[in-house]
Amino acid sequence: MSVQGKGNLSYKKQNVQKQNAPHTGVKNITFAHLFSNAGETTIPFDALVTPPEWSTSGLVNPTSQSLLSAQLQVFKNNVTVTSSARGLIQKSEYIVHGNRIEFKNITSLVNEHFEVEVADILITGNLIVDMQTIRVEGELQDTETDFNMGYEFDVLNEEIIVFRDGIQMFRSDNNDSSGTTGNYYYVDTDGDGRSSLLRFFEPSVGVEGILVATTGGVVDNANVSTFQQIEHLAGQLDAIVPTVAALAGVPESNFRANPNNVDLKTFGQRVLALEAMLKKGRDQQLSGLNIDWLGSDTYYKTISTNETYTFSNVTDGRVVILNIYNSSGATVTVNFPVSVKKGASFSGDVDASTNSIFTLVASNGDVFVSSSNSMV
Repeated sequence: MSVQGKGNLSYKKQNVQKQNAPHTGVKNITFAHLFSNAGETTIPFDALVTPPEWSTSGLVNPTSQSLLSAQLQVFKNNVTVTSSARGLIQKSEYIVHGNRIEFKNITSLVNEHFEVEVADILITGNLIVDMQTIRVEGELQDTETDFNMGYEFDVLNEEIIVFRDGIQMFRSDNNDSSGTTGNYYYVDTDGDGRSSLLRFFEPSVGVEGILVATTGGVVDNANVSTFQQIEHLAGQLDAIVPTVAALAGVPESNFRANPNNVDLKTFGQRVLALEAMLKKGRDQQLSGLNIDWLGSDTYYKTISTNETYTFSNVTDGRVVILNIYNSSGATVTVNFPVSVKKGASFSGDVDASTNSIFTLVASNGDVFVSSSNSMV
């Protein structure tokens, strides 16, 4: 999250005073991982290999579920990593994610093991953090499968509840994308264990309402009160930006900071809408007699008898091209609604074993059609 400048929706305008809540932290956690091979760079929380030294000493690794639910990325400052070959690893040499620890410039040696300790956060007393409950409502457009939430969540934790047309949906086992379990999965594009995009296995039929709500409070930052800092600075930025913009001779929008979650949600919805438009622009086979003007820009069909087509979702400004191939041994005729306006040279005939191209244009409430007949 970032401080928002002039023209952006700042947290100061969102009644965040009610979002401050005490947090009791986590208990001490210690675990270890053995690298059997050289050249590895990641300690996976869901596939830990217990070192033999631990087993002989009666030490046991915690379950993968307990590590994943501990959200160690939130308490990364409390994580200490020690190597059997190198000793203490500097914090700048690794990144703590929700589902793994990733080394930057370190690759494992053969049979090298690492011990990880997460110190009890209550060492510094009660931690006061910013927390918010998240509720996102939107729609899944016809035939679409992707829903952008605008907030990132851990792909392996049950942090949200998803409803589709009033029916609760369930995430696939281990966020599997094959579709054999559950109703949806997170699209983890960056592979960092977090995602803001849900992908349903079944495409929508018509427009379907989507509701996403968190199962608890989402902690923004476990070490300082970011909302408090934002509230402190937002007013000063709003006052400074007009003066700086005037002196620099540039628009105030040049000083806008990184987008907040509201901006990201809007942007994500726009990206999905544009993606849907691109998909609709592809060449599609016409399966019946109805031409959906919002379904595609180009349709093709093979016929052997005369056919009369109807329209749906006619939209001014759109052009639809219909490619008809006649597979029979005689001429067939293509017909359109009587309201369609045709030129003097228009012909709906398609000769045997040829293609005819019909170009349909919607403008000012009318539909116009022209033809290029019997092409081989």
